[in-house]
Amino acid sequence: PPAPRRRRRRAARPAGPAAGTGGATRADGSAAALAALAAQGWTCPTPLPEGFRVTDVRDDARRGVLEIDLEAPGGEAVVREQTGLLDTSALAGGETWDVDGRRVHVLSEAPWHVVWQSGDTVIDVVADTEQETVAALVAAFPARDYDAGVPARISRGWTTMTGALGTS
Repeated sequence: PPAPRRRRRRAARPAGPAAGTGGATRADGSAAALAALAAQGWTCPTPLPEGFRVTDVRDDARRGVLEIDLEAPGGEAVVREQTGLLDTSALAGGETWDVDGRRVHVLSEAPWHVVWQSGDTVIDVVADTEQETVAALVAAFPARDYDAGVPARISRGWTTMTGALGTS
């Protein structure tokens, strides 16, 4: 589980309640929904692997959490994103996968629950599908390292501060 860092990002939604209200909405086309989320700064798979389709999107701007419900081959998947740094020391000794250069931590197998770091975002997926299907979804996300450099830390701090003040 991530050590949360507050950052205000609002995910655009094709329909439904205003962004940031914590409401849910039916996605109006997977590619359009993901493009709108990516434009708001969220880490999104582009494109989704074959057989996946966005069914719902939930954005909790107060907590800085995005959830994407997916129809997946052989089941369903929920992707949750939160800005922060994954505490890998808490996961030491657990099972890991290497998915196209991403170190993915396996939290459970029934259903699959995996978590990894992509840039400044911690992503976790819960899915009732086959392992290969989960791995294909993970591989669709950008592989980015966490930037611990001074400019990146200042930027995250500024975003956190302006988000807390409600100015972002």
